[in-house]
Amino acid sequence: MYATPGLNQISTRFSRDIASGDPVRRAQAVGRIAGGTTITVAAIVAAATGTITGSGPKDPEERAYLMKSGWQPYSFKIGNTYISYRKMDPFATFFGIAADLHEAYANADDQNKSAIEVTLKGLVTAAANNIANKTYLTGIVSLSNAISDAERHGANWLEQFVGSFVPSLLAQSKDIIGEDPVMRDVQTLSDAIRNRIPGLADGVAPRRDILGEPLRRGRILGAVPFAWPFSYNTATSDPIAKELAQLGAGFTPPRAMRNDVDLRSFVNRRGQSAYDRWQELTGTVTISGRTLRDAMERIIDSPEYQRMDPTAPDGYESPRVGVLRNLISRFRDAAFRETMLEFPDLMDAERSRRATVAGAASGKPFAELLQYSRGR
Repeated sequence: MYATPGLNQISTRFSRDIASGDPVRRAQAVGRIAGGTTITVAAIVAAATGTITGSGPKDPEERAYLMKSGWQPYSFKIGNTYISYRKMDPFATFFGIAADLHEAYANADDQNKSAIEVTLKGLVTAAANNIANKTYLTGIVSLSNAISDAERHGANWLEQFVGSFVPSLLAQSKDIIGEDPVMRDVQTLSDAIRNRIPGLADGVAPRRDILGEPLRRGRILGAVPFAWPFSYNTATSDPIAKELAQLGAGFTPPRAMRNDVDLRSFVNRRGQSAYDRWQELTGTVTISGRTLRDAMERIIDSPEYQRMDPTAPDGYESPRVGVLRNLISRFRDAAFRETMLEFPDLMDAERSRRATVAGAASGKPFAELLQYSRGR
């Protein structure tokens, strides 16, 4: 552990203090280690119960659906609200490491678990070293109270914390003004540039979920959102978002390439691509009088669906995933037919492809068919 010089020095000092003949010096060292252990274990337990979050899933789709359910990375969960702690130093680093260690340990094999345990000892040592810092200790205790009993302590902690950051808000406000709440589907250098400039990001297509709804970032907390640097999110009661978060990976947006045709290359007068419009229509088109959201809510609430096991061992997936995936596919097919009606060039390309496939099935050479379809 102590390949890190700073931790090595701290550990050596604690060892000497504990071995000291001075009872006061020995008691202080033992007290600090006990305090550091208590704080660290409390943080790990909080991470295990979901009241402190780390980086979260690496799979982008699983992460997106988890965020839509209200979850937010590197955040404290106070009541049903997730508040980002990314800029809450000196606590951010400590809680971030604790949460990430828990996530890593939960997914590690035995060999890697040993390495994580060593890192955990280092975190205990670092926390013990800061016990004498009254400001640090008071902040940790206040925050722990807010997390464990949001009804009694949450509001007071937020008021105190907002007040402590007022002087620095003006310096940070220029980075917050005009922040786009929608996640954008950045594909080109031009998209990346526009996405960074307030007012121009609207010209970049949004990233959408399987319902065709734009994915949104965490909101900004406070009465003056343009000057508040901490995002927050609230746990949702949406049954679809909760179900997708429970099931995890397995649901992805449709591919922009369909039958070797790039749907992003077809753009209507409003500047919207056929790909974005297809996703949008997936959430608004109706089958038997129901939208995809209506149909999903109805299936999720059905007794047949609820009897299916939502979990599955490695190498398998829950039968619930297959049911929802088939339903989504039906609505995507219906939405694509609507999209072709709005994009005549796309319809021509699709008809040409179908004619080519039919011609090949009748025995004609593909080279001849493709040459004809391209007008050569």
